[in-house]
Amino acid sequence: MDQLHLNTAAGFLRIGEAMDAWNELKSIAPLNRAKTEVLAVRLAVCRALKKRELGEEIARTLVKREPHSVMHVVALAQIMGHREGQLALHRSAPATSVHDGVHLGLRITACCLATSNQ
Repeated sequence: MDQLHLNTAAGFLRIGEAMDAWNELKSIAPLNRAKTEVLAVRLAVCRALKKRELGEEIARTLVKREPHSVMHVVALAQIMGHREGQLALHRSAPATSVHDGVHLGLRITACCLATSNQ
């Protein structure tokens, strides 16, 4: 049943009805509201409704859960803005090896590209 609410919310968002999407997400059982796929849709709705603080909190949660997801990193950078997003990336995912450093650099580049295209 919650999958139906999630799909409906995503559909509302696709057609530009962010408030209807927000209301549909309220129908999801509280135990399922913290699932990654629900948070991802909630984040997109927050961005559409310009709920910056809540969106930032959700984006940080998603980045912590899935630090290698460029989609979540870019969403965090977009909601925070160009410079703040870069700083958040440095704080949230410090490089511990050369590989991590390269990956972080790519994430920051993706963030910069995404925010410059807004």
